[in-house]
Amino acid sequence: MAAARAGNSFRVPGAAVLRSGGQSYVFVAREEGFVPVPVTVTSQTPDYQVIQADLEPGTAIAVSGTVALKAAWLAEGE
Repeated sequence: MAAARAGNSFRVPGAAVLRSGGQSYVFVAREEGFVPVPVTVTSQTPDYQVIQADLEPGTAIAVSGTVALKAAWLAEGE
């Protein structure tokens, strides 16, 4: 899914945002695969969260399979 942008704020599905160590992240699609990008959550509803991040309009982010991506990311750091 591409993030919907307003300024440097993006409205994304709630499942797209993960937390680790007190920081929020989204997984962004890159040539090498999905990489975690830190974000700031500014508001949320049951379905969506508004985040601030240094992303370009149309950036593809993971909205499903995020738990598996997080597990693989954390396993790399061990």
